[in-house]
Amino acid sequence: MSALSRLRPIALWIAVTTFSLVLCFAEQNSQVAGKWNMVSLTPDGDQVAWTLSIANNDGKYSGTVDGTDGQSPAKDLKVEGSKIHLRTTYQDEDYDIDLKLDGDKLTGTWAGNGSSGETRGTKAPASSAAK
Repeated sequence: MSALSRLRPIALWIAVTTFSLVLCFAEQNSQVAGKWNMVSLTPDGDQVAWTLSIANNDGKYSGTVDGTDGQSPAKDLKVEGSKIHLRTTYQDEDYDIDLKLDGDKLTGTWAGNGSSGETRGTKAPASSAAK
């Protein structure tokens, strides 16, 4: 068996693995991108509703946060696997938000201004996300 014949199965395996990774990345992009209806719980038990909009343009994520204070950018937005991190401003204070993607749900925590709590959300229907 020649060296070239022995390399064909390896080359095929590399091609299939690379293609699978590209498909997984594309699936993650489609799951993360969109409009998310979020609720954060305060230490007092109040619920603060807000909207997170995430876009993916050529592999680069950007986002905005809409809440009672109006719209602000999702700063330092990072998506790594199923984990999402961002910073946003609420009532003139910066807050860190760490989320985990699970299908059409996001769960995680927020922290800032000496407080922290849980946050969760669901992906808005496609018709709502287009608005």
